[in-house]
Amino acid sequence: MGAQAPGLGWPDELVDLLAAHHRVIRYDHRDTGRSTWAFDERPYPLTALADDAVAVLDALGVARAHVIGMSLGGMLTQLLIADHPDRLLTATLIGTGALSTTPYVHPDGTRTPPEELPGVDPRIIEPWSRPPTDEDLESEAEALEAELDRRTEHWRLLSGDRLPFDADHIRAQERRIIEHTGHHTPGTAHTRHRAHPAPRTPAPTSPPWTAPSNSPAPRSPASSSPPRPSPSTPSRTPSTWPR
Repeated sequence: MGAQAPGLGWPDELVDLLAAHHRVIRYDHRDTGRSTWAFDERPYPLTALADDAVAVLDALGVARAHVIGMSLGGMLTQLLIADHPDRLLTATLIGTGALSTTPYVHPDGTRTPPEELPGVDPRIIEPWSRPPTDEDLESEAEALEAELDRRTEHWRLLSGDRLPFDADHIRAQERRIIEHTGHHTPGTAHTRHRAHPAPRTPAPTSPPWTAPSNSPAPRSPASSSPPRPSPSTPSRTPSTWPR
């Protein structure tokens, strides 16, 4: 999942569909959910989150995985493709930026340089810069509701304007995430990394992460968002992967 988002951000409905055919892992990456919140004491580069993903696979005894990454998770997936291609079966990127100077090839064969691909809508960035402060609110309950308002509006913007948006469902999901985390303080670590990963380029012509055609693909996890510093017991079964 993306920046500031724990594993529960992946909807249960999606996880259950994937779990019908795969073992699914979702987990809390550093400074989210029940993972360690220690960026201020021990800052780390963005690439460490990709290395954490490998540590999660190692801890669970998974040799290769189908990896799904959204937003920041999509960048981490690209780092896995470039730096750990032997650990991936396939990679799926959702709503992310390119870590390559290789042009994007459209289905019709036309190419678009990475610098010409759409960026993040400023309407999405703006709320990130102004999380509510508890000092402006009279009670803990007000602070919680203000944070839920902010998170719901964030997802409304991410959802676009072509499909109906279920604000009540999203608000309930974010309330569950807050209960899982134990507090409603918004994380900021993933927007304060000291260095952006260098572009991984050029893209290979024959993706080394594709499963060999003469060997069956093992049941393996679909993983999606940045990992935790040390793996922990999955939070739900049969399909598990905290956001």
